[in-house]
Amino acid sequence: MQKQRLRGYRKKLIYLLGLMCLALVFVTVVSFKKRFLSHIQDLGIYYDYSLHLMQGQVPYRDFAVEYPPMALLPMVLPRLVSYCNISLKESN
Repeated sequence: MQKQRLRGYRKKLIYLLGLMCLALVFVTVVSFKKRFLSHIQDLGIYYDYSLHLMQGQVPYRDFAVEYPPMALLPMVLPRLVSYCNISLKESN
């Protein structure tokens, strides 16, 4: 009698765990679309800021920036690395 009751509980538990996993996958996919795909639009802004800085322009004086000064550092670092790689390739 108790073995049958335990089997019933195990089946319900496995069913609930499977349902929870499906719900987790669904929520992850939906939130990924809303959260991460909307930030792709900002990449153009970061590219423009780094372009202005690499041209020698001064933020807040020569072009408008909506971020604090230290936030520009992560925007410019990829461009600095790519400029260094281009200059190294051209010198060889």
